[in-house]
Amino acid sequence: MTDLTLVEKGQMLVDGAARIRREFSMQVNREISDPSELHEALIRARTATDQLELALIHGMNLLRKAEIDLDIARASVEEAEINALDGVKGTQFSSAKEKSVEFNLRSLEERRAERQALNDYKQAKHVVDVLRLLHKGVDSARYDLKARLDAVTLTRAIERG
Repeated sequence: MTDLTLVEKGQMLVDGAARIRREFSMQVNREISDPSELHEALIRARTATDQLELALIHGMNLLRKAEIDLDIARASVEEAEINALDGVKGTQFSSAKEKSVEFNLRSLEERRAERQALNDYKQAKHVVDVLRLLHKGVDSARYDLKARLDAVTLTRAIERG
């Protein structure tokens, strides 16, 4: 994942996590009452939860990198604006509008980089939000499976006892 853009890396994480969630759902979304099958499903849920936790960690790392890049881009814009202020002298016949245009042109590249960094940050935040939802879904299903296994075990113990 080294030569990919942040958006591409994020999309790969989301696609992989969604695949894990789908596969888990297909395996477990049927009515299971046999304790051994419930136990196996619980193990699959734990595995899927672990995989989604790893994806979430990668997503959070992407978000942190995007946040750092945004901070750097904002600092570059500030520096470019300071340098642009020094460079915009104009003549006595230059209007405020002309000076403003010259000022904006002198920091144009830095502003573009800042907008791209902001877009990457928003994308990374969205990736983390989606990964959290997918993780929560599998973790909730794992909890439900555990409750069903406990209920089946208790019912069988009462029937025997």
